[in-house]
Amino acid sequence: MLVTFRVSAEEHEQLAQSCLKSGARSIADFVRAAALQQADLLNAPGGNLSGDLMTLSKGLRELDVMLGESRKRIRNVLGPIPQATERVLRTTSRDS
Repeated sequence: MLVTFRVSAEEHEQLAQSCLKSGARSIADFVRAAALQQADLLNAPGGNLSGDLMTLSKGLRELDVMLGESRKRIRNVLGPIPQATERVLRTTSRDS
């Protein structure tokens, strides 16, 4: 199939500059990729910010739990932190 459309001189110049910056082989390739990308976005299931933030928040909570479990396992393998080292760590974390 062939798709044709007209652009003004200014729009053509803008497309040419964008084509060069993107590294596309030609304006036609650049415009084709941009049009298909826009079509994909329009056809994608609609996301919403609150849903995305909830998903991110859930993932971060799960990661926090996994890190806590890993910390406990490491502590079991290495043993307790000596008190002098623990004091240095607390002092360093307060200074940061």
